[in-house]
Amino acid sequence: MDTLKGESDSFPMLSAKNWWAVRQKVQTSIPNAITPSFIRSLLDLKDEASARSNVVSPMRKLGLIDGEGKPTELLKLWRNDDSYAQACAEMLKNTYPDELLALVSDDPVDKQAAERWFMGKDAGKAAAGKMAALLAILKQADPTPPKAITKQQSSAKQPTATQAKSAKQKVKEDPLPSATMPYSGETSPSVHIDLQLHFSPDLTPEQISTIFESMSKYLYKAQ
Repeated sequence: MDTLKGESDSFPMLSAKNWWAVRQKVQTSIPNAITPSFIRSLLDLKDEASARSNVVSPMRKLGLIDGEGKPTELLKLWRNDDSYAQACAEMLKNTYPDELLALVSDDPVDKQAAERWFMGKDAGKAAAGKMAALLAILKQADPTPPKAITKQQSSAKQPTATQAKSAKQKVKEDPLPSATMPYSGETSPSVHIDLQLHFSPDLTPEQISTIFESMSKYLYKAQ
């Protein structure tokens, strides 16, 4: 840790959303190092400074990573459901003084009492609330994310209603190209007609000639 155990700024603040998002990631695979750039990309944070202060630094204070961001043995316990409670117990023991742990020994954790204790160590009200929230997660030691967090993670992977509407609108505006073959660039499409003519043997040559003249008049466009 950067400061002595018991000082207000030594207590980590890590939101439930980020806690479960990072754990879900390391359950899939453990990176060589959990750096600000890694966290920024994973959680879509605005910059590396935000990733460092909101996630990397708290994880280091909890003992999940070392000073270089490399995962510790504690992180390996934390990522597995079977050893999650053990990891939480170690983080509580290594991070918080006995006085505070005795104050919040009840189940569920008295968050208001925890907040007052942190504020008594010169933490601001907002910071004390975040510290108490993480303390409650560790005390609960349940490897199953709350339903609200699970719903948020699922929603993040699905297109929003606005995105879906936009996609449908784009399909209307940009329909698939027609399957018809293009014509050769003439001003009008060409027409090909096959005719089978059966003339009566009684017709005279003049009559047959008249028939062909009529066909030429009505079926062919003058060039």
